[in-house]
Amino acid sequence: VPPPPPPAKPQASGYKTDLVKIEPNELQDLNDILGDIRNAAGSHDLIFLIQLQIEGKIPIEVKEKLNQLLAKVSDQIIFQ
Repeated sequence: VPPPPPPAKPQASGYKTDLVKIEPNELQDLNDILGDIRNAAGSHDLIFLIQLQIEGKIPIEVKEKLNQLLAKVSDQIIFQ
């Protein structure tokens, strides 16, 4: 199990940032209530910063397949 990510640095811009580790099923749960979260935020901008981690040495075929799938969401999400 990789160590937990470091705490988020305070943002001078006035944004409140929290960094947490969630499991894939929790990400699905987040998606299910995303509309409610956006409504609760009101006129405040919500920005989601996504970091994906995978353990172990990843074969090139797996990276390519992951990148093909992730590109359906955003071309900015790329496993290097």
